[in-house]
Amino acid sequence: MTLEKKSTQTSLDVLFTRPHGKAELIGDDRSDKQLPILPRPSPRLITMEEVKKHAVPEDGWIAVGGKVFDITNFAKYHPGMKNGAQTSTVLAIKRALGTDCTTEFRTIHNLDSRAMLTDYYIGELADEALKEENNDWMTHTVALAFQYLKARKEKKGYMSYLQAQLQRQQSSNVSSTMKAESKALSTKNVEGCEPITSSSQTTTRVSFPSSSTIIYALIIGSTILVTFLL
Repeated sequence: MTLEKKSTQTSLDVLFTRPHGKAELIGDDRSDKQLPILPRPSPRLITMEEVKKHAVPEDGWIAVGGKVFDITNFAKYHPGMKNGAQTSTVLAIKRALGTDCTTEFRTIHNLDSRAMLTDYYIGELADEALKEENNDWMTHTVALAFQYLKARKEKKGYMSYLQAQLQRQQSSNVSSTMKAESKALSTKNVEGCEPITSSSQTTTRVSFPSSSTIIYALIIGSTILVTFLL
């Protein structure tokens, strides 16, 4: 039984996450070989028993959220199949093939990965097809992934501006703190610095500062210099 294609779905001649024929999502690093063959087959009702028969990388299906996906090309040409460093990823893929891996898939995959799964959609799981909550999650996931992509692109310049503002604010705060400390030092007697007044004339005579005062002044000066150089 072939399902009626919804008007909100992308054409079967293109991929949901590559409507313009090229990778757009930040997490989409799939090779051409890993993509499903176009045009995709018309979606149909598929039983779980049929899904179980496709349990190897050369012919692998999975069920997620009441929908069925033929991820054969993705699994067969996954770089981890020839890269020992990705053994755990390959084992996870092989373990999922031929099963309903809804919980596992949604637990370990981010939004971009969940959106890319929709490119491999081939039908509805017969046992779940009548559940209303399963009907539109693919369309919603893809739309949300592209919304976040747009937001990240638009905020890139704004975030640079905010970072520059933050650096200037930090420099300003340090400068204000140094000025306040300097003012506080000038209004009180510091060890080794006492104003001396004679009866004939008012003269402020300051003795040579102690070593601790010199060290403190050097620390303050170094802090101001480093702050403005940054």
